[in-house]
Amino acid sequence: MIARVQADQIVIMTFRDLPFSRVVFMAVGSVLALSADGTAYAQVKSYSDGVIRAVSYKEISDRISIRVELYDNADLDLLIHSRIIDALRRANHTIDVNPMFELSFSTHFHTAHFREREPTLGELSVGRGVRLEMNIWSSTRDSVLTGRQAGSGYTGHADFEIHATLRELSLGKVVWAGHVTAFVDRRDAETVMPSMVDVLVMNLGSTVDERWFPLN
Repeated sequence: MIARVQADQIVIMTFRDLPFSRVVFMAVGSVLALSADGTAYAQVKSYSDGVIRAVSYKEISDRISIRVELYDNADLDLLIHSRIIDALRRANHTIDVNPMFELSFSTHFHTAHFREREPTLGELSVGRGVRLEMNIWSSTRDSVLTGRQAGSGYTGHADFEIHATLRELSLGKVVWAGHVTAFVDRRDAETVMPSMVDVLVMNLGSTVDERWFPLN
């Protein structure tokens, strides 16, 4: 018996060169065991968190005079603009019409693509021995634990990103850049946006390689 995990989060059990009745017995037993202790589900990555990455090119003080530049008047961008200003004020920065710094931002949506797939729970072949391969758990295919999937499905994930850039106006140079990502689709962006903005402002001026944070 072989258990393996593939890149698209599939748990597969393969049985080779065993009597057919024993193959069936072991396959059923494996399914029950995995259902009982949740082992199959341990392979699932939880996307209830967001991730921030940022880089600082120059040290800045904890309190700066700043303006927030709005390039798009879409409803979501207007909400983000307002939330950024509130977060900056809570962090003791000064919103000024003649500031030393300018913070600009943009939003991006990446939608998962679809692919056609054939429904299958596994494969059975009989040659010099019996070989049964079962999909025990899968996030993208038919499987014993998750059931039948639709005729097409995601090849990737949907995500929402906010990119921010801080410029020192007297120098005309970018002194900090950061972006936050939440693995949600467009309809959930407004819900997770406050958490994303707060973390982005909290790390203004800092370098962050990659840090996960909860989406409230």
